Amino acid sequence: MMKKGNSKPKSLFVAYVLWAFSGCIGGHHFYLDRDIQAFVWWTTYGGLFGLGWLRDAWKIPQYVRQANEQHTNDSSVCQLCDQKGRNDPFSTKTTFIRFMGAVGVGWLYGLQVHHWIISYTVSWILILLLEPFGIALGVYIVPCTYSSQKIKSKTFLAALLCSYLAKWALIPVYGVGTTDTFIVSFIATSGFQLVTRYNLFQKCQESTKIMQPNTIEKKNKSQLEIMTRRALLLFIAILLFQGSSTVRIPLFRNPHLHHHHHRKSSKRHYWLASNPFLSLNSQR
Repeated sequence: MMKKGNSKPKSLFVAYVLWAFSGCIGGHHFYLDRDIQAFVWWTTYGGLFGLGWLRDAWKIPQYVRQANEQHTNDSSVCQLCDQKGRNDPFSTKTTFIRFMGAVGVGWLYGLQVHHWIISYTVSWILILLLEPFGIALGVYIVPCTYSSQKIKSKTFLAALLCSYLAKWALIPVYGVGTTDTFIVSFIATSGFQLVTRYNLFQKCQESTKIMQPNTIEKKNKSQLEIMTRRALLLFIAILLFQGSSTVRIPLFRNPHLHHHHHRKSSKRHYWLASNPFLSLNSQR
């Protein structure tokens, strides 16, 4: 069996330097191999507008310790289940913080998708189809930053189903808008939590099984494969973040903006280029 490899131990000093100068875009998380958490920090303005960045100030020593030990863990599934709920993202004493973090990111991603749609077209069908998906994605991706093992896809399907049902059920009350986005995200997170805990219960019942071999094999990937995967994730994070603020992606013209009196002012509707929190009102 391969050892840890040629990777150097992570430095606490370097982690704090990156936290201070690039923490709001997840620089310290990329350094500590916490790619998903870095992606969330980058796309939510520092972890829900800087709240996650501030929390990292006293969490970085724990993150560094986990990064230096992640390649030496060969304990069984049952033992992992006993490590302060590391596999259950909602079972520790920080349950409320993590739960509301998932709700917040789901809400923010839902607003982002809603904004992208109304930036170039007025279609309540697209809103009803894509906005719940964005909410479910945000709900799903947050617990993945805390779990030491992969979250099963069925948990995402649970969040997606709850998101769609909640969104459609609230149409008679709130209509097709963003007023109900937070409520939908809360319901989707609750459904995700129930399925996650059910899966954890099943894992802990299999006390005689050792960690699956494919989990260990993935840890033995070459440095080139690891860096390629992480660079790709970084590129996606940059594209997503910039896509809502500065990068202009050509789309099609909104048919409701073809009137000659709006020809000059409607040029910006050719592009997906405005921040969702600055231009939601201007789209009405």
